[in-house]
Amino acid sequence: KVIERTYAWSADFASDFIIYEYDIINVGIDTDGDGYPDTDRDLDDFYFTIRFDGDVSKLPHWGAEYRFSNQDDHVVSNGVDWSWIEAFPQMRGRDHGLTMDEIDSSMIMMFDGDNPEFDAFDGHPDDFGNPAEDGTLQSPGVLGLKILKTEPKLKPHSFHTCHIYNDPGTDQETWDRMISDPTFEDLLIDPRNNLPYPLDYRGILTFGPLDVFKAGDTLKVTTALGVGSDPDSGGVHSIVKFVEIMKMAQYMVDHDYDIPIDELIPPAPHVEVEEVVNEAGEFQGVNLLWDDSPESHPNFAGYIAYKASEKTATGELLWVPIDTFMVDGNWPPPLAKKASVYKIFDSNVKFGFDYYYTVQSVSIEITDPPIGVQATSMRDPNAYYPISPATPVATENLDDVKVVPNPYVGSAIWNNRIPSSANPWEHRLQFINLPADATIKIFTIDGDFVDEIHAGETVRIGEGYPDARDSVAEWDLLTRNDQEAAPGIYMYVVDSPSLGTKVGKFVVVR
Repeated sequence: KVIERTYAWSADFASDFIIYEYDIINVGIDTDGDGYPDTDRDLDDFYFTIRFDGDVSKLPHWGAEYRFSNQDDHVVSNGVDWSWIEAFPQMRGRDHGLTMDEIDSSMIMMFDGDNPEFDAFDGHPDDFGNPAEDGTLQSPGVLGLKILKTEPKLKPHSFHTCHIYNDPGTDQETWDRMISDPTFEDLLIDPRNNLPYPLDYRGILTFGPLDVFKAGDTLKVTTALGVGSDPDSGGVHSIVKFVEIMKMAQYMVDHDYDIPIDELIPPAPHVEVEEVVNEAGEFQGVNLLWDDSPESHPNFAGYIAYKASEKTATGELLWVPIDTFMVDGNWPPPLAKKASVYKIFDSNVKFGFDYYYTVQSVSIEITDPPIGVQATSMRDPNAYYPISPATPVATENLDDVKVVPNPYVGSAIWNNRIPSSANPWEHRLQFINLPADATIKIFTIDGDFVDEIHAGETVRIGEGYPDARDSVAEWDLLTRNDQEAAPGIYMYVVDSPSLGTKVGKFVVVR
């Protein structure tokens, strides 16, 4: 019988791993074939084995079994010294600072490598870390696990690998692979080029034996699953990050999870973003506003304000710092008119584009526990604010109603270039400066009815997008019959019970 408990934390220093506790109970054996244990039996030479099969790197449009998804990975344990790092040209000669102190045979690490027999999906010769067209690493991290604790204590026994072409097919083969050979395998090297061999690997880590696992007794195994990532450099720098987060997981288990997170890290501020217009009603930009509530925390050290206007191919926001305000340096932030509120004005925004803002609270260096300088999460619900700037709702007439972009071009940067199950939308065209009660009917130039949309509708589906605006209606370029709208000239009719009717044209270019 196995009972599993799972622990996870939102704090930044513990957000990159999940801890699993397994209670393995010797409940005996089933002698009458009814599926239930009925006879106690001690087990001699009991081993615990964990099989780790992490497929590293998959873009939404790639198959699960694909040479860039799971067939160019590597797996290794810390049961051998760190010299294996030098086998990779992409990591060779890098200063990593890893020592024999981290060699305790308790970890499995998997990461995305390069298959020298294939170029990257975009034609580049090196696919290590899955670089995007702009060079940004799309899978820079190391996925891995660590055996943190066993009660009673078991020693590391062996580490072996298998892959899609030589998985054990019988119990005897499994025994021979995992238990009978008490060694810790190193990387598999391809003799043709003397480089690590990329494959769809599984890592198999075994602890034991427990001399006698008595009937009714429990073996408790505590593990951590996590990702270490240096998003800019990847490679050995991500390995170092993984080792660091596993040390934090070990600390938490060693201290029975008694980590007073709220006492250690100042909370995130409350953030708002508001549009700014001049006296003539012309849009000027946005104000990023946040309160000073985190400053009462004894470990508060400052703020970092961020903005994102782009995403990676996998949908991650590309955060760019706007400004940093530290108590012992650049302090205070610009004050707003309202007491205890700070303000940054951002004029570099455009209608129809999505922007994301956040303000992190930063702590002093914390030494007990050894978590260093910490910052609140970018996605903290109090501090994360998405916005798509729009004009106010029309209240007087329809003179300013427009279609943007016009002409519409299918390759526009504000479209979703890689639709997925989580974000299936692809195209969006906006009608702006609408009254809240507007209905828009779209026709071909020949007068055929194409579709009908309403103010406040958005085509974007998925988490984290800005809220729809009442002065904007979005069209997904699908007809009422769910067919893609053909290139050409289209007519539209805006009908508002409060402000009347307006007719206009727009052009679609595929």
